[in-house]
Amino acid sequence: MSYSKGDVRWSPAVAADALARTAVAGVMAGLMGVGGGIVLGPMMLQLGMLPQVSSATTALMVLLTSSCAAFGFVSSGVAPLSYAVPLGALTLGGGFLGKQLFSKLVKQYRCASLITLLLGGLIAASVVAVAVAGTLDMLARVEAGQPLRHILTFQHLCAA
Repeated sequence: MSYSKGDVRWSPAVAADALARTAVAGVMAGLMGVGGGIVLGPMMLQLGMLPQVSSATTALMVLLTSSCAAFGFVSSGVAPLSYAVPLGALTLGGGFLGKQLFSKLVKQYRCASLITLLLGGLIAASVVAVAVAGTLDMLARVEAGQPLRHILTFQHLCAA
């Protein structure tokens, strides 16, 4: 069988590895409230997929996950439709413009690794943002008088 550049060379071992990783990614996504693309994007690159294919697949996963979440919030009344529609339209437009700009840069510089660098940069920025938000939340709770040992203990998952 002949393969093109960027094709995944599937074998039973590669398929089993991909299945295990996607299962873990799904559990992580469900537990942490993030899209599976943040885990699956690097995995697809490790499998040998072209960065363009990995990026497009990740973008589709993000679109589906966020659309389902947005529909859930709007249908339950948590997010007012008057906010959801304009913000959804801006997000869709921004994503489209970003995709067009990035495609132009990759073609201009003939450097597909820009996609990998962007993906890594976004993941790193997300890690920093979560750490900063957690630290600020903890400091606000300390200032509100909560004991540090109470703040640092695990709480019930279903507690309001």
